[in-house]
Amino acid sequence: MAAAFGIHALLIVLLLLMPTARKLTPQQIDSVSVEVVVQTAQPPAAPVRAVAETPPQAALNYPAVPAIPDLPQRPAELPYPPRDEIPVKTKMVTAMRFFSAAALADPRNAQARRAMGQLAGDEKAVQICNLEAMEQAARHRTSLHPDFVVAYATADILIENDLVIAEGAALRSRPNWHALRYRCKVAADRTGVVAFSFAVDGAIPRTRWQEISLPSGSD
Repeated sequence: MAAAFGIHALLIVLLLLMPTARKLTPQQIDSVSVEVVVQTAQPPAAPVRAVAETPPQAALNYPAVPAIPDLPQRPAELPYPPRDEIPVKTKMVTAMRFFSAAALADPRNAQARRAMGQLAGDEKAVQICNLEAMEQAARHRTSLHPDFVVAYATADILIENDLVIAEGAALRSRPNWHALRYRCKVAADRTGVVAFSFAVDGAIPRTRWQEISLPSGSD
């Protein structure tokens, strides 16, 4: 366990030293170490914008999750892949508990927490949502060990007020990348998530990684 914590801490430090990138950003059930990579959005033409089934737990009394409204989708600007390379879409899962705030509060993630505090409002919202996506995916499908999210992989993010929609994200669980979709509503102060639904779809073919600027799974 100590070695795992050390590896994740090293990843955080390395990523925080990287220059601003177009892409955004594992498996420990209590908490995961966090990577913060600032993601510069492409100029939007419209408002800018995680799967084994978890058995229902009727005895748990979770608070009601607010509904997430629909937003119009923008067409993907990248070339559409051949049909046999399109990951099969799965049904989106609505989360009943949220974990990003607790992950950031972990003492091991103090540096990531400080870096998060320096981000602008929309960038901070996307990073919180990416972190929530990794936490949810790790709990929902135990075969996954997420350590990185690229929110702009195949489509622009849409952001409207406190709502972040990523229909073309990618989630890395070494050595593979998986197609990821999420709809995330953040708290007004961008310190946590108040509503989240997601789907981890099929693996993204390695032949597409370079085309959509996904780092190698060993990087």
